[in-house]
Amino acid sequence: MTLLLCAWLLAAPAGFPAVPVVRTVDEVAALARRGPGGLVVLHFWATWCAACRRETPRIRELARQLARIGVPLVGASLDRAGDAGRVGEYAREHGLAFPNAVLDAPDPDPVVARLDPGWDAGLPATFVLDRSGKTVRAYLGATPVERVLEDVRRLSGG
Repeated sequence: MTLLLCAWLLAAPAGFPAVPVVRTVDEVAALARRGPGGLVVLHFWATWCAACRRETPRIRELARQLARIGVPLVGASLDRAGDAGRVGEYAREHGLAFPNAVLDAPDPDPVVARLDPGWDAGLPATFVLDRSGKTVRAYLGATPVERVLEDVRRLSGG
């Protein structure tokens, strides 16, 4: 496993770090420094998800707009742990220049319950977490970029 991680680190082009495999939502959120108000936006997606692929340009724009106000977006792919290289390649090819990780939770139920008990683990899904890691907004399905930005501005005090 360590040898594989080293290979990812060496293969990642500048500006696109290797895609780590993590096991919890907190590990995903920790990939970025929290923004104003302690906010971080988590976007769940997968390379095999057609709806996620269709919304890639919107997510790229969301990340760009969030960066302007200092709030990070972190991607959490639900691909298999062994596909982290493919996740990184997809992110590079599509200009997803924000941190991404593969969430390899042994049991998805605690992840779902932690983020939003109403979430059926369908993709894509986007969540705004506060400084304590609590979900303060959930967007299930296609990500409404303008609504997310409006909510984040309000929640961050800006």
